[in-house]
Amino acid sequence: MTFLPGWDSSEFVRTAHRDLEFASIIGFVVCAGCELIKHLNRSHDKLFERLVVGTFLFAAFMELIAFPYGERNDELARQQSNKQDFAISELSTKAQEALGKIKKAIDDSDLAMSKAAAALSESQSAEGTSGSALAIARTAREEADSFERDIVSAKKQAAEAESHLAEALQHAAEARAELARFRAGRNLDLEQQRRIGNKMRAFHGTPFELYVNADPESEKLVGEIKNTLVNISGWIEKRANDSAIMLGNAGMIADLGIHILAFDDPAFDTAKALASALVAEGLSADAARDPRAHGAIHIRIGKNP
Repeated sequence: MTFLPGWDSSEFVRTAHRDLEFASIIGFVVCAGCELIKHLNRSHDKLFERLVVGTFLFAAFMELIAFPYGERNDELARQQSNKQDFAISELSTKAQEALGKIKKAIDDSDLAMSKAAAALSESQSAEGTSGSALAIARTAREEADSFERDIVSAKKQAAEAESHLAEALQHAAEARAELARFRAGRNLDLEQQRRIGNKMRAFHGTPFELYVNADPESEKLVGEIKNTLVNISGWIEKRANDSAIMLGNAGMIADLGIHILAFDDPAFDTAKALASALVAEGLSADAARDPRAHGAIHIRIGKNP
């Protein structure tokens, strides 16, 4: 499928798949609308029959093009995961190498200490002899001093190796945590919902509308946020008015990420507080002013970027 545009760009493939799926949904909705009008108004049967066929073919064509992009998106995600696994493996290898250097440095330190002890013994024995023995003792002392410097150098190398090991282990832990976050997706457990709900209870009675992307992960997350705000914080959900396609009371959107929209100052302060509470639980969210959110806060749960 390399003839399709943007085939090697993860961002382009993800965006193309999302837009084509959305266009397909619109096509099927229009097709259903034309079919309904055809049954209600028989005076233009042929016209609406053509519209039904045309919009159905359009939606099917969009879905046909979206399919390879969806497969490619999954493939690129797997490649990204494999790269992160490889990076973790490399960091683990470097950590093992650093540990080996530490052990070698410690062995060198023990050997140097042994040599220094032997040289010091020779020096003490030579001090009771003639001038020639004194010269030998001085030479032995110099060797002992040299060995002591070697000990200091070996200890320094061991400390540096320990520092490199700690840094490598830290990088490996961060990479594992990032990989786990990437694979886990976004969610709020009951304890996280309780903490957010208690924070937002200060804004009891706040009206809000929900908007969500049509993917399972986003739909699950919007349900958790709705449960938190309605059942714990005492907020009031309104039917979404800024979307032509509905999922229950929520409007369907094609956004990326989590955005909390408000219009006037009191509502904007509430939106910022909610975004901050979500961020505190590990979610990426922001607050912004938007005239569409006049009268109720808009909570837009887009696809996980």
